[in-house]
Amino acid sequence: MKLNSFDIVTIRDSDLSLAWARAYKCLLDRKPKKGYRPMAVSVDIDESGIPVETPAIRNVVEAELASCNEYGIETVANTIFPLSMWNKNLPKEELFNRYLRTVHRLLKFRGNNKGIYFQRMISFGKDNPKNQLDHIIGIWKKGNHRKSALQMAIFDPATDHVSNRQLGFPCLQQVSLNPIGTNGADGLVITGLYPKQLWSSKGYGNLLGFIRLGAFMATEMNLTLSRAEVISLSPDLHGASRSLSNFINNYPFEDQ
Repeated sequence: MKLNSFDIVTIRDSDLSLAWARAYKCLLDRKPKKGYRPMAVSVDIDESGIPVETPAIRNVVEAELASCNEYGIETVANTIFPLSMWNKNLPKEELFNRYLRTVHRLLKFRGNNKGIYFQRMISFGKDNPKNQLDHIIGIWKKGNHRKSALQMAIFDPATDHVSNRQLGFPCLQQVSLNPIGTNGADGLVITGLYPKQLWSSKGYGNLLGFIRLGAFMATEMNLTLSRAEVISLSPDLHGASRSLSNFINNYPFEDQ
């Protein structure tokens, strides 16, 4: 069957680094003049909730990001979930309150002037801000398992519907949680939807951030994170360095 521009490319791996690299290779193989097809990249997670990574790949990505003056993997991941602020032994409110006490400082950094993803998840909207994560956890624990309720909005029409040709933020539009099996007995899947995603500079950190956010939500909902995935309607390799592309082109992938 011949693929057209609307067919979605799917990539799935149990190794975060390999999932990112396979997606990168797929984008390299697709000539930009023909347009990138939508892409779904999934990472399977074991019971530890900690992703498997290949240091040889991650180290190259980190070095390339630094050489291009881009934010590092951890910085990007922290925009989705601030791992260092989470203590599993403390109530979730400690995380929320700690973040909101410090977010004004984070908003001063380059690229954060319109907001940060985690901020919008726990304080969405200017008037009567909504903590979407707390709401989802609360209704789940009360027995309301309606899947259409397990959604977090990032795009805010009140502030993001502007005429700028380039906006920068938010690239992420929505986050969805999908418990698998009866009452989530078979695990939890977290999905992020991107209308456009810069895969070379943000893709690795995005995946890592969703895994950590999924682990937090699974813990609070008494579930087990089984998969994290991102769906990009328009993935892009804009700004990718030649050295990183050469590394991926020559990486010894094993057939799946």
